[in-house]
Amino acid sequence: MAPGIGIHEDSAAAVEKVTSLAQLTEDWDDTLRFYVNGTKVTVDTVNPEVTLLEYLRGIGLTGTKLGCAEGGCGACTVVVSHINPTTKKIYHASVNACLAPLVSVDGKHVITVEGIGNVKDPHPIQERIAVGNGSQCGFCTPGIIMSLYALLRNDPSPSEHDVEEAFDGNLCRCTGYRPILDAAQSFNKNNSCGMASSNGGSGCCMEKNGGGGCCKGSSAGNQDEKVEIKFPQPDFKPYNPDTQLIFPAALRKHEFRPLVLGNKRKKWYRPVTLEQLLQIKSIHPEAKLIGGSSETQIEIKFKAMRYACSVYLGDIPELRQFEFHDDYLEVGANVSLTDLENICALAVERYGSAAGQPFAAIKKQLHYFAGRQIRNVASPAGNLATASPISDLNPILVSTNTTLIAKSVGGDKHIPMTEFFLGYRKTALPPDSIIASLRIPIAQKGEYMRAYKQAKRKDDDIAIVNAALRVSLGDQRRPQL
Repeated sequence: MAPGIGIHEDSAAAVEKVTSLAQLTEDWDDTLRFYVNGTKVTVDTVNPEVTLLEYLRGIGLTGTKLGCAEGGCGACTVVVSHINPTTKKIYHASVNACLAPLVSVDGKHVITVEGIGNVKDPHPIQERIAVGNGSQCGFCTPGIIMSLYALLRNDPSPSEHDVEEAFDGNLCRCTGYRPILDAAQSFNKNNSCGMASSNGGSGCCMEKNGGGGCCKGSSAGNQDEKVEIKFPQPDFKPYNPDTQLIFPAALRKHEFRPLVLGNKRKKWYRPVTLEQLLQIKSIHPEAKLIGGSSETQIEIKFKAMRYACSVYLGDIPELRQFEFHDDYLEVGANVSLTDLENICALAVERYGSAAGQPFAAIKKQLHYFAGRQIRNVASPAGNLATASPISDLNPILVSTNTTLIAKSVGGDKHIPMTEFFLGYRKTALPPDSIIASLRIPIAQKGEYMRAYKQAKRKDDDIAIVNAALRVSLGDQRRPQL
């Protein structure tokens, strides 16, 4: 990702206000256009609250499973390929189909487990999982396969760590993770004899112990015995990045149009510009803003919440940019958390390890934030607006004296994060405003920043407690008498 992408002007003129949503949405479209496994799909009439999972299973693609229904188990994982508004490059995102609104895939390519292989002609991932005994009951297997597929589409030569990290949003209740990881690690760039190493060696235990043989070809790893027991190596299909489903050429030129779906009882809007979003918010301050939908779907499914007016924000480019300044980083509030990880890595490189401590802390905290499927769609704005006490990013943003930029039809408002949270799920965000961006200051000389998360398990779990600490040390020398 390249720095220097502008977000918005501080003193932008107030947007001219429209009087009604009917006036604003008079020319808006109501048709979804996307691809599923390489086939173009057009949906003219759809319940706006239908999820991607409900749609896929409804058309017969039942390989994608419904597990927890809240984005925690990964059984519903599919890949959504799209041109990332932040990077301007094609990104193959593993997502939880049980959470993703169907409207979110307009202009994108959805790939399911059926689209990459079948019994007669399995994909290399499917073959290796099966032969390596990585599937017992098979319920979670399609989601695991699609998580690995997304990784390989983005990086055909991942590291051992990358392979492990790709599964942090997938749970397996019966197979056990060892055969799954063994099969998956056969794709990592350092793999040899199935025991991969991240240090460039083969990773073989005999090599590490100074032996001359391979643990998979010698008797019980005993170096004194020269009798070798050799096993036939499976003739696996090679993984070839050039033979995978191509990103549809038509989507490279896809024009994102504002959408309005639903009926008089409930409406869903998909604005494609910041101005359109602000107009909607000015007319309907109570409108539910939806990004990754990880919080909203739980409210709808498990808390029986109903929203008459919902607004999907994922396709507004102005909210997904970032820009480096001399003493702070400004990042669009709706960048994905995956992109935020990469942006923070760039920030540490740009500002240095000392001044870049806040960004190193954010990147570390994001590593333990839910799973990759959630991080691919969730945003900082969603964390802030829900004002949840278990939100992993909020303590860091408060401790770093981050400033939140709120925008409305009337203009901008700068809110220090130290003044943003008013109580449990209460914030200082004006009802007609949206969170547009965050200004995260660099660490000053003498400042030290650390962040911690304690949970019952390392990955894919909510926090028991979060902490972010910033200490400023000055010159404490005694004055001369």
